[in-house]
Amino acid sequence: MLNRWRCLIILLIILTACSPVNFVELGTPKCNLNAAIDINAAEFRKDGLVFRAKGQNFKAFNLSSNEFTCDFPQSSDYLHRYEDAAAQKIYSDALILSEGSRKILLFSKKYSGKTFEKAAEDFCKSIKFDFMFGLSTEKGPVVGCQISKDATSAVMIKQDTNTPGNLRIAALKLYSPILAE
Repeated sequence: MLNRWRCLIILLIILTACSPVNFVELGTPKCNLNAAIDINAAEFRKDGLVFRAKGQNFKAFNLSSNEFTCDFPQSSDYLHRYEDAAAQKIYSDALILSEGSRKILLFSKKYSGKTFEKAAEDFCKSIKFDFMFGLSTEKGPVVGCQISKDATSAVMIKQDTNTPGNLRIAALKLYSPILAE
């Protein structure tokens, strides 16, 4: 009786070892630019935005061309992530930007104990926009910072001449959740 069980077990091992293995593809991201997707997350990355939907669906937004694409950004980590209503709002703003309309919002932020340039630099670092540049104007210096050197948009910062100790910040509406943090 014991020999029969051994033979049966050996036969089962041989059969399973010789049978083909079918691997199931787990969660391959799918993109269709023409399909409407229910956005539940938006991720700002160094090389673009990723809009995610349920079921591994996604659309990417290229910040260099202001166009939607199926090319998933190469940067591995996101800088900022928003979900649900905030993600849908960012997606809506990206749609407007892709159609050529630029909506600019103005913000104000207080600073103290530092120079304007240092305050602007610290602000850019706090929002993780690491590519910075400066401009000289008749009304004083302006600092700009971008999410990457290839982005076609920047957050622009100048000193508020009417209220000392305030930064005046102008940015695309697309960036408003980042600036509101």
